[in-house]
Amino acid sequence: MNGPITLETDVYTAMGSLWSGNRTAISPLESGTAPPNASQRDQLLQLGLINAQGQPTLRLNNILSVLGEAGISADILCITGEVEAQYTSYFSSDASVAVLVKTEGASTTIFPAPSPEDVTGDLCAKMGPAEAPSTGFRAEISPDEALVLAALIDQQRQSVTAMIASQSADSIPPVVFYAYEVEQILHNYLKNLPSWPVLALVSAITEPHALTGDAIGQVLSRLVTEGFLTRSGQGYIFQNALHAYVGTLLRPEYYLMVTVRTLRSGARTAEEECFSIRFTNGIFSAIHRSEDADTLYLRSRTQDSVMETLRQILINPRSFAMSLGIPSGSGSLASPPTPATKPSSGEFCPACGVPAQPGAKFCRSCGAALSPSAGPPACPRCGQEVREGARFCNTCGQKIA
Repeated sequence: MNGPITLETDVYTAMGSLWSGNRTAISPLESGTAPPNASQRDQLLQLGLINAQGQPTLRLNNILSVLGEAGISADILCITGEVEAQYTSYFSSDASVAVLVKTEGASTTIFPAPSPEDVTGDLCAKMGPAEAPSTGFRAEISPDEALVLAALIDQQRQSVTAMIASQSADSIPPVVFYAYEVEQILHNYLKNLPSWPVLALVSAITEPHALTGDAIGQVLSRLVTEGFLTRSGQGYIFQNALHAYVGTLLRPEYYLMVTVRTLRSGARTAEEECFSIRFTNGIFSAIHRSEDADTLYLRSRTQDSVMETLRQILINPRSFAMSLGIPSGSGSLASPPTPATKPSSGEFCPACGVPAQPGAKFCRSCGAALSPSAGPPACPRCGQEVREGARFCNTCGQKIA
């Protein structure tokens, strides 16, 4: 299908009227699209996409057949400052053929035979290099717990930012939270969305809703039991490693949202979403599967692991769950199977047991950092030695499976 084709966005939209197929459930080709005007026809003719009679050429028909009968789409939205770019890969039902469409402002580029680097290379150029987070974080919790935890993370992030602005402190004291404050935080969030990026991240996947005081108290108690919070008198503070991690979340630098849609029976689609924010140190991701509504997965990740996840999804969109290291079955939080024995060569991921690619720095399944060599038990994120039975890494705060 030859190389990339760059069009004005309105010309790309007008191409929909040239599609003669029946099914356009998850493609951009909607019935009733206005036909191309004279200027748009000239552009399509010059690019060899239509003939003199205005009919699609074989090249355009090949593109339209994938777009118009797509069974799966992987949509990636990237916002950096004032720039917004959208990359959507449309796959045939068996995911064997793909067409990538990139829209940025008034320009749309079609990649008839895309490679993952068409997306990841462009994103890396936009985002620039990023340092790995000095501490890590991982949680598999309910939407209510995620909403409350995100609110507290944003509140402490604002407090850290204010403290740094007012004084030069080597260490930031923990912020004490009280149950009644969560309701006020959620109220303030709805009035000033840009100030609450972590809460916005969670809310983009599971819509925020009102929580009673009793419900908030119960959520806070569960977060204590699960090791994220510690009681402080009548209030709560972050567990030490989480406190240190939140201190690194200052100014958000970009937002990245990935949505995988799969056409099911009729016009029904199943959606899986991953929404990431890169801060001054590291990346924070929220992951949700539409058919597993009881669990939200929160992760701190490196930029390399996020790009590797995107590569895997763009190669095979059905790898969404595996690429993100979340359960593939609905409602189940059972750990992935681990081999009975692991060779001392380090060829298995220490976190999930999936075989590692030779020379890989991150696990292709769960994104955990791969230890360079075998030895005592190691943290799956930072690789540092951890004591037997430890729940968290003393170095980076990663929760140990």
